[in-house]
Amino acid sequence: KLGDPEDLGALAVYLASDAARYMTGAALVIDGGYVCL
Repeated sequence: KLGDPEDLGALAVYLASDAARYMTGAALVIDGGYVCL
C-alpha cells in the first residue's frame, strides 16, 4: 500500500511525545512494511 498522510502524522505525534524521549539518532523507515519482503 502506498503511504497516507496519516502514517506520517502518527510518527510525528509519537516523536513529539514523551514516549520517544530516549530515541536519538535513529533512522525511521515508513514504507508500510516493504523492507520486510
